Amino acid sequence: MADVLPRTSKGIREALVENLPAISKLYNEIEPDEPLSFEQYRAWWTWLHVDNPHKRKLVLGAFGPDGACLAHLSAIAVAFSVYGVETPAGFSCQLMVDEAKRRSLLYPSLIAGLFKDYPGRGAAFMYSTVVRPRVLQGNLAVGFKRGPKLPVYLRPYRVGPLLKRAL
Repeated sequence: MADVLPRTSKGIREALVENLPAISKLYNEIEPDEPLSFEQYRAWWTWLHVDNPHKRKLVLGAFGPDGACLAHLSAIAVAFSVYGVETPAGFSCQLMVDEAKRRSLLYPSLIAGLFKDYPGRGAAFMYSTVVRPRVLQGNLAVGFKRGPKLPVYLRPYRVGPLLKRAL
């Protein structure tokens, strides 16, 4: 898989499988309450991005000169039904930014790369389900628009673990 974006001064480029040790390390720094071993993270990331049957994924990373992952953002393909017509879209997910870089322009640069590249992969729009206030403000500032409220239904299988995490 070749870089889809030119290397920039921020080191933003397509994240590759070879970058997984650095990406996994960033994940565990950001999510200390939900740690994953490298093998667990690799299996999950590969399932989400490499084995995705739609093949319209895009995974971006910002990497330091030492190879450390400073930020990560991806889009995966989903299909919406818009007035009965299947419409391809991108779902912006897996946002991770190193704590020391959160007040920089790294996130807007990542999302700009996503917006620039993803329409060429056949998507009609990009959506995000972010609810964290600072990220929501950032998303609105870089071009996301508030859309219609979408009803979401789910069927929980194991309610106990969900309740324990919520309490």
